[in-house]
Amino acid sequence: MAETNGFELIKSKMQLTSYAGLDVKEKESGTSVKGKPRISKRGNRYLRKAMYMPAIRHSEKYKEIFMRIVSKNGLKMKVCVAV
Repeated sequence: MAETNGFELIKSKMQLTSYAGLDVKEKESGTSVKGKPRISKRGNRYLRKAMYMPAIRHSEKYKEIFMRIVSKNGLKMKVCVAV
């Protein structure tokens, strides 16, 4: 609550995602170079940390989703951000 000032200025999920730095950033340079999409990490690092880890540890619903996706591709941090 303190990191968002009581959610006063945040009106949507998209704004919260961007403020936390969990929005996706695509790396493109012309037509020949295209990198993998990554999270921007430009937002509040404390909020980002507070958002993604508890979702997996304390919710059975998200824990099941996490385990299902990790078993398919094995990328734990990418799945944390997705959840």
